Parts: sequence; structure tokens; C-alpha cells
Amino acid sequence: MYLVSKLALAFYVAAGLSSLLQAQPADSTNSSKLPIDANFLLNYYDQDGNHSAVTGGIGTEELSDYEMLYVINVPLDTTSNLGITAGVNLYTSASTDNIDFEMSSASKEGFRGQFKLDYSKTKGQLEFGFTAEASIETDYVSNGIGARFTTANFSETRLFSIAVMGYFDQILPIFPEETRGVTQPYVETNKRRTFSINGTYNHALTERLQMAVSVETVYQFGLLSTPFHRVYFQSDSLPLPFSIPSIERLPNERFKIPLGLRLSYFAAGGFIVRTHYRFYSDSWGINAHSANLETPIKINPYFTIYPRYRYHAQSAARYFGPFRSFQDGTEFYTSDFDLSKFNSHTYGFGLKYAPLYGLSRFKFLGNIAQLKSVELRYSHYDRSDGLWANMVSADLSFTFR
Repeated sequence: MYLVSKLALAFYVAAGLSSLLQAQPADSTNSSKLPIDANFLLNYYDQDGNHSAVTGGIGTEELSDYEMLYVINVPLDTTSNLGITAGVNLYTSASTDNIDFEMSSASKEGFRGQFKLDYSKTKGQLEFGFTAEASIETDYVSNGIGARFTTANFSETRLFSIAVMGYFDQILPIFPEETRGVTQPYVETNKRRTFSINGTYNHALTERLQMAVSVETVYQFGLLSTPFHRVYFQSDSLPLPFSIPSIERLPNERFKIPLGLRLSYFAAGGFIVRTHYRFYSDSWGINAHSANLETPIKINPYFTIYPRYRYHAQSAARYFGPFRSFQDGTEFYTSDFDLSKFNSHTYGFGLKYAPLYGLSRFKFLGNIAQLKSVELRYSHYDRSDGLWANMVSADLSFTFR
């Protein structure tokens, strides 16, 4: 019933936003002559494990997260569009509850809100766009701006795009309870900056085979550690909770280089094979390989199922160590198992129902709305260090005229 009530709330908000946008006065080139597309998604995520970084690489990682996300595309005219994305996450975490000794403290619950505007315009075989976004969470505020440019040949069998993005984050340092009031010499700033540039080349090799290659460079600097992550040293032999930990300390800059290759093959009978390989390397010593396989199968013209599988393997950051593994004098240290050596498997499937004329039509605030499709997805995640997670999501797609 909780998920049903959230889905109903999401529908009314998304429908209201879309109808209000559609109701704006316009001239002959405005979106009043063009349909507005709207998607709203409801996601549920649940995880657990026994290597929480909040308690020094031991302890519960239990977390539950509910997300509602709205994505609306507004045609401004026949060549330009405005995209609006808004969402909120509400989560409960037994792991962050251990920031304080008092159980069920304020740190147990958190939220994240996000908002994004995306403008794009097409002129012949060229397209350019601009993005502005903002998000706020319990312990940080982030603002991002970006631009992209895309060009294609006349037959549109080859396409090249380049995108640049910058994020400007301000962090509210939250320290473990037993370290408060003590000078923290390793937290020299509360700012974090992230800049990225991404190039992607798409090529339709044949009528059935498509390829995409992507290269990205990411540079971060500022506060890259998490102040409420504890780290325990070998020299402190006192039993918990009497040991006094240090807070996580990591370098103040990081380079990341992801490389990707995607192949899609459209076989006969509505069967598609989508594969994706990604190599990742960064200046902290992590090297990773990821492989994805998705095989959408059309049962009939309206109904599609798609099994999915993902494998990921990575090496450990040179600054990682488990509970009480560090020696005095170590410059950088973390017991966050996200930076450890591990491999993981993700198994999932999706169901999509999209009739030719939609599922239903109805009036809302004087506009005609059509429910075009319904999509459901489920994934299960298993990691070699014991972390597991389940993810369930629903996506409803609408058109407003």
C-alpha cells in the first residue's frame, strides 16, 4: 500500500506539472501545438552488509531508499526542447545512525532533492544543448552546469558528440560523535569541484549492428574524503567503543578515466542483443572492468521483456585497509569497502507494455492525457565482500496534448 500511495502521488504531481506547462499561452511556433512527454518513476532500493565505513570497516550497512523522479520534455518549437527533471530521495540508514552513539538519532534518516533544466536545439545535422542542475542532501549542496555539441553525417549513420560538465559542491562536515570538539587538521576545505569532458562516437556499421565508443576524463579536487567515516589503527588496542578513531583521510585531488564500448545487434524476430564494456582507471590506484548484457525480446508488438546481467571487478585503492590494519605515520587511509578489491554480479529483468494507441486516455486540467507505456524493472546485486542489494522501479510514460 505504501508503494501504491507513492505511485498515485507521483502521478498527480507529474500530470499537474505537465498540464500547467501545456496551458501556457503561445504563438503558432510554441509547444501548444506539440505534445509534452512526461515520465515519472518510483524506485525502491534496499541493501545490507557488514563493512560499514562509518564504523571503520565493520558493522551494518543496512539502508533503504525511496525515490520519486519526474522527467518532462517540453517542445518549445519544432527544433528546440526544454527538459525538466525533478526528484526526491528519502532514506533510512542504520549505518549512518552510528555517527552518534544514540540509536535512532537524526543521522539515521536523510533526504536528497534534485532539479535539472536541459535545453537543446537542432539545426540540420547539428545539435547543441546546455544543462543546469542543483541538488541538496543532508550534508552537501551541489550545483552543476554543462554544455554539449553533436554532429552527424547526412545519412545519420555516424554521429559524434562532446560534452563538458562542472559540479560545484559545498559540504557540511559531520564528524563522529567522539571526535567532535577536537581539531581536525585534515579537513582544510568544505568545497569539492568536479570537471569532466566526454566524447562519444556512434556508428551504424550495418542495418543490424550499431557501435558506440566513449572516452571521458574527470578531474576532482577539494574535500574528497567523508569526515564521518572512521578509521582505526593497529596501535589502539582498546576495545570498542573506547578506542578513539581517526577520520578518513584521502588526497585532495583525483583523476578518473573511463573508456566504454557498446555494441547492439538487432536480430530477426524482435530479438536485440545489447552489450557494453567499460574500463576504468584513476589516480588512487583503482582499475576496474565492467561488462553488461541485455537482451530485449518482443513477445508481441506491444510487450517486451529484457533480462539483464552485469559483472564488475576492481582493484583496491592504494589507501584502503580493513579494520585496524593501518600503522601510525600512514599519510592517507580509508576503510570504505567501496574502494576495496571486489567483484560483483547484478542480475535483473524488465517488463514493458506499450500498446500502439496507448493504455488509456483521460482529461486532466483541460488537457488530453495519454498513458503510453508502463515499465517495471527488478535487479539483485551481490558483492564479494558480502554486500547485497535489491532494486525495484516503475516507469509510467505519458503524453499531454
